[in-house]
Amino acid sequence: MIDLFFRCFTRERWIAVATSRGIYDAKGNVNPGFAVDEVGNVMLTPPVMKDDVVVTPAVMDTWFCVNLRIYGPKHDDDMDDLYQGEEGDWKFLRSKLAKFVRNQSTTIRLQGRRAYQFGTGVNRVQLLDPRDITTPVRVWAGGMNL
Repeated sequence: MIDLFFRCFTRERWIAVATSRGIYDAKGNVNPGFAVDEVGNVMLTPPVMKDDVVVTPAVMDTWFCVNLRIYGPKHDDDMDDLYQGEEGDWKFLRSKLAKFVRNQSTTIRLQGRRAYQFGTGVNRVQLLDPRDITTPVRVWAGGMNL
């Protein structure tokens, strides 16, 4: 299995991209071989508290975040040659879906993390590089497999 973490400008954008890549069927159901955890908005920085009073509120990410797990035969189908210019045993570097995103994208930095962004305006999609994620937003049962 392999786990990927996406950020999309909106949930609608995520659904459109995921449907076009065969993750969802035309009725919006998740296809076999994929597990989707729609995280939604995540907290970027926690609130600052003094006693029971919020001094500074939490900062929330306004983008829609999604964990995607590819497993079983879909995982086997997703594995490819090592991404050009990369080395290492990260499954992310061999994923056809990650390669599809990386080939169309610009590398950007999000709070020091590499991300691959394609699209403009409200059509932006970002795939975060798992090599830079030290604390996943959520951990799948059985752990993360990157």
